[in-house]
Amino acid sequence: MKEVHWTYSRKEWRTYMCKVAAKRNFFFRTWKKFTLLFLSDVPEVKINSERILVGSQLWKFDNNAGQLKNIELREEGEVNIFTILFMKQQGTLRNNEISIPVPKGKLREAFTLQDAMLNSNSAQGR
Repeated sequence: MKEVHWTYSRKEWRTYMCKVAAKRNFFFRTWKKFTLLFLSDVPEVKINSERILVGSQLWKFDNNAGQLKNIELREEGEVNIFTILFMKQQGTLRNNEISIPVPKGKLREAFTLQDAMLNSNSAQGR
């Protein structure tokens, strides 16, 4: 599987972060929207068969990160979301879901990535 490298416009990232903030409590939502006004750095996303890098956050596909459970691609208003679900690891507090916005014009690439990751995961499970 080749590496996917996605970059975003400030508007795309701000729209995604507002969607994320809308699911939280009032204080968090208000604070996040305020901080988004001063958004200077928009993270880059790099995904390959060994890791996912969102800005400075890194997830590795190994025994420590958990086993891939499913990948969903869904539309939430004007934002497409690529969600990767891991099986819950015992004794960890780590979130078992990673949600990544799909940049405009990259939806076909996201479907290809989804197929490649699911096929790679099923081949490893044999």
